[in-house]
Amino acid sequence: MTKGIFSVLVILCLHAFYSFGQGETVAKAKDFLGLLAKGDFENAAVMFNTTLKEQMPAERLGQVWNSMEMQAGKYLGSTGVFTEKQRDFDVVIQTCAFEKTSLDLRLVFDAELKIAGIFFTPPRPKDAYIPPPYNRPEKYKQKAIELVTGDFRLPAVLTIPEGEGPFPVVILVHGSGAHDKDATIGPNKPFADLAAGLSSNGIAVLRYNKRNYAYGEKAFEGLEVNLYYETIEDALSAVEFVKSDVSIDKKGIFILGHSLGAMAAPRIAAKTPELKGIILMAGNTRHLEDLILEQVTYLSREQNSPEVQEYLGKLRQQVAHARQIERNLNVQAENLPLNIPASYWLDLKKNNHVEIAKGLECKIMILQGERDYQVTMTDFKAWQRQLRKNKNVTFESYPKLNHLFLEGEGKSLPKEYDVRGNIPWYVIQNILNWINRP
Repeated sequence: MTKGIFSVLVILCLHAFYSFGQGETVAKAKDFLGLLAKGDFENAAVMFNTTLKEQMPAERLGQVWNSMEMQAGKYLGSTGVFTEKQRDFDVVIQTCAFEKTSLDLRLVFDAELKIAGIFFTPPRPKDAYIPPPYNRPEKYKQKAIELVTGDFRLPAVLTIPEGEGPFPVVILVHGSGAHDKDATIGPNKPFADLAAGLSSNGIAVLRYNKRNYAYGEKAFEGLEVNLYYETIEDALSAVEFVKSDVSIDKKGIFILGHSLGAMAAPRIAAKTPELKGIILMAGNTRHLEDLILEQVTYLSREQNSPEVQEYLGKLRQQVAHARQIERNLNVQAENLPLNIPASYWLDLKKNNHVEIAKGLECKIMILQGERDYQVTMTDFKAWQRQLRKNKNVTFESYPKLNHLFLEGEGKSLPKEYDVRGNIPWYVIQNILNWINRP
């Protein structure tokens, strides 16, 4: 979510896998995983560089590992090792088999062969992404561009319908974590689905790699860690970009935010009054720290143990600190949820996105999967209750959909995100109808 921070809740995206590797970094990565498996977090943390040691001391590393076993079951062993290059860093990915599922442990090594980053991600998908049946590539063209915000340059794609424009445009804004332009989760690419469905039916779509995906730890270099620099600033740059493109209808610009992006959408709209509308997919109304505690509590019911209860107890203390952040700005990141600095929590407290949404004049569409355990129907009902007097708001919920707006049955769990699917046509159709409605 922020530099050097590992989230036990956010499903981080996969990068491209380049080759098998057996170099020095691979040997060190195997040693590190072996120490984790033995519970020797003190010696494992010795392998971190100075920055990561400060952000994730041995105790915090133990919490992260224990949380993985809480969600995925007991660790069974490594089933594969891969390497990739990420800018100036070497990355080693080890596929870890747990009782319930597999996860990839991604270790980022600096020039001194110290670990500069640690992430757990869904495993490399066995099944490749398949575009949805409503994709009509002959109906649109794709233009590779670069989204520029100051010194940041983000790879992006603008899909433009064939025919005479100008066309309405939807700018896609990511959820938590380091996401590529397609919001890739395992074999699923929900942003690619949205782009295909909308651009096959007359709506342009701009999607881009999230800043912390493109730049890693450098995404917040010299900047305060907050939602503005994580998400909002680049979305504002995207608005400026589409306004300058001759194929785009300047009076038909929409923001679509998913999860954390939905939380950011009202703030983006408040800074860009020319927007015609915003679409909130799985947008929370409650404070983020309360949502995190609810998610961990939900997942803990799948694997209850003394370690899980200990982790929950510490998380409750961290959440209590976050709730009081305005009274105690000096609290250290390790005493806050997910090791996220106080500046982030303070930013969210100062900017109530629900209250901001109440004052917007643009169209608002709020979409919710009823099986979503990360942002639940509690939030959707709160949106309905708090925006009931706003005539510019449309609400839609879907019984079968999870947090990624993919269909499923029964109780939703993280392993469901590894099952290949596409956003259903009826969701795309609802968005199209709403955009085209006067």
